Amino acid sequence: MSYNNHIKMSKKRRITE
Repeated sequence: MSYNNHIKMSKKRRITE
């Protein structure tokens, strides 16, 4: 998973993968 993609998910839901 790309870092940019992770940021988008972080915005919607707070998850630490």
